[in-house]
Amino acid sequence: MTAGAVLVYVRGDRFTADTLSADLASSAAAFAVSISLSLCAQVTLAPAMVLSASTAIVFTEMALVMATPFFFSGVAITLALTRSPLSVGRVYGVDLAGAALGCLGVIGFLDIVDAPSAILLTGAVAAAAAALFAGSGRGHGNWIPQGFGAVLSRPRMIFLVMAALGAANGSTLHGIQPIVVKVAVEGRDRSLVYERSISSHMT
Repeated sequence: MTAGAVLVYVRGDRFTADTLSADLASSAAAFAVSISLSLCAQVTLAPAMVLSASTAIVFTEMALVMATPFFFSGVAITLALTRSPLSVGRVYGVDLAGAALGCLGVIGFLDIVDAPSAILLTGAVAAAAAALFAGSGRGHGNWIPQGFGAVLSRPRMIFLVMAALGAANGSTLHGIQPIVVKVAVEGRDRSLVYERSISSHMT
């Protein structure tokens, strides 16, 4: 998140109040997309708790993959705090309220789906926020490079895709899941989906 804040500071001439809504929308959409890609990349990594160069490389890859979504969230939060015409206190208060609601939302997600599916649904929430930012109509443009930026200009589509992926992944035994957890192979049969399917058969 700090790296995102530094980018906003260094590129102060690019990130202005005139482009605030567009920049917030693209940052939130980038978070939504990158969190799903980060999840897919993480599940392919299998770190081993042994002292070796390979372990260091794997953990470095994992750190970079996990940090990417937070970079975009850092950009969005910094923009809201430093470029919004509203008072900093009000914006920060909304930020804290959103964080509190997010904590409750995660608990709700984990009550109905497994952790990977909850991550995908979190991306859907971020995409919904991007759509709201884009709809406010303050400024235009995209600080994300062309190509990837074209995808981010469709937050409603991203929302639908992420919501569908999260729901589908949470309802199957063969979805996205970590391969190795705590140096042990993770089995999908331990997931919430499996437990719910067994309980439904028993009843």
